[in-house]
Amino acid sequence: MPSPTSKPRGILPAALFAVVTAVVVVLGIWQPFEPGGGDLEIAGGGDPVRGEALFAESCAGCHGEGGVGGGGGPSLVDSPIDEETATRTVLAGRGTMPAGILGGTDAVDVGSYVVQISGAVEGAVPPVAEEPPLGPAGEVQLTGPRLWGIFVSLAQPAGATWTIWLDGGAQDALRVGEIPAGQTTFADPDLGIGTIIDQYNRVIIGEQLQDFALATDELSEARITALKALIIGEGNPPGANSLVSVAGEQFAVFSDHTRFLVEARDEANLANIRFHSEHLVNIALGAPIADVDQNGEPTNPGDGVGLLGQDGREGYLPQIDAAAGVGTIAPLAELVPAVEATVADARVCGDIASVEAAGPCVNAIEARSAKLDQLWGQVPDAARASAVLALERP
Repeated sequence: MPSPTSKPRGILPAALFAVVTAVVVVLGIWQPFEPGGGDLEIAGGGDPVRGEALFAESCAGCHGEGGVGGGGGPSLVDSPIDEETATRTVLAGRGTMPAGILGGTDAVDVGSYVVQISGAVEGAVPPVAEEPPLGPAGEVQLTGPRLWGIFVSLAQPAGATWTIWLDGGAQDALRVGEIPAGQTTFADPDLGIGTIIDQYNRVIIGEQLQDFALATDELSEARITALKALIIGEGNPPGANSLVSVAGEQFAVFSDHTRFLVEARDEANLANIRFHSEHLVNIALGAPIADVDQNGEPTNPGDGVGLLGQDGREGYLPQIDAAAGVGTIAPLAELVPAVEATVADARVCGDIASVEAAGPCVNAIEARSAKLDQLWGQVPDAARASAVLALERP
């Protein structure tokens, strides 16, 4: 048990550490970057680009990034130093700088870099290591059944408490929230202003509106129109006659007639095999409808637009692809060729001579149907997720 006059443990070592630290800093400032002792072989012609990377790793902690000073070490910028002096000091140390921080060609390369940043070479420009291009700064997802809300996701944490504004159009900028320093996300499923793109076409993020950190490009009128057609439509309830909604209705009809075709095969009903095969073709391709079963009465239980449209154009799936941004909705890359394959099999089944002969084409359509349903089930969410605005740095 300590005596009444004893001092708590840790006070003396802490005080000693503080004194030593202060001495180190003073010595570092008092004794600039100069050669230490030792008779060393110095080879010139180092690689300053490699030296920059080594300096950042082993020297910047005391001399600062780029040698501007800091951490107790003096600035090396605009203080001409020859290569031998720089390299010898890296090898042998000086003052508070210990010897052997780097050796061999590493020391020579750092010495060459220090010469350039010191200005010893007239007109020399410090080498700049090539950096990879900056990636996206983040994105803003428009959310909700009528694009009422936003979800902001930053690629890097906010550098300060950043405000989020909606801007553009005829409206004044509207503050809608903030992202605290160090955070990367913000979400509000309903900003309470209705469909955002009816009033605003841009998102701005930063400490000040006029001196922002990140912003999206302005949405064009064409893009706004496409997003509204894709997701919102013009009816009630929300999205009732959007491209996604109407296409879903037609896809359900397509699936029903796949089931009817399989039932006709199981019932050995050749007329219905041919009849429902014709329906599958026309639901997929739309008008003008084809008399696939050759009975003189072409029929179509679909709405005439078609999932694909004639020649794969103007149908609901191509319209969805175009409205979202071609290639944006990943499931369509598999869904469209799968529907085309079913159409090809249905053409065969629609003009088949017997139930037995229809077996392979009906079987192929049946085997593909589950995959078709699965792929279509992914399209609505993917379509809504396409309402994304990329954030960029100014």
